[in-house]
Amino acid sequence: LFHYYAANSKWDLITNRCSGPIIIALCDEGKLDEALELYKHFLLRDRPSYRAQLALAQGLVDAGRIDEAVDKFYCVDRSVYGIFIRGFLDLGNLERANQLFQELKLSDDSDSVVQASAMFMEHWFKQEMDEKAMECYLSSKEEFSKIYATAANALLKVLLRYG
Repeated sequence: LFHYYAANSKWDLITNRCSGPIIIALCDEGKLDEALELYKHFLLRDRPSYRAQLALAQGLVDAGRIDEAVDKFYCVDRSVYGIFIRGFLDLGNLERANQLFQELKLSDDSDSVVQASAMFMEHWFKQEMDEKAMECYLSSKEEFSKIYATAANALLKVLLRYG
């Protein structure tokens, strides 16, 4: 019913400002296809919020639809790289995860790079390859003299969990 009125109404029933929380709620409820349909509707007028796009990307990755997520949300923001990298690592596609990681390194966003390094560390710890995990950690420390709190916390969580 909502989609009928949203498509056929002369007024905007829901503004783009409201679309984000609705899309996020649908993703949280596991109604991914419904969230995507709503996203497409709002995309015709204006791009829904960044948080809604991240929720959709994460939902698609969690549903095993990582290629669809990459197709739709590849250039949204650097933080979406983390979602994709973790997804490819979980699938065992180390080559694709590393390709995205190398692209991320070209940015000037050291915080996102260090957070992605933490994902690789966790991957190696899960594979019981502790030496490789620690190489990632040491590489991050050497490459970035300043590590901000968010990235440092990501590294610390992995080290505390597996170290």
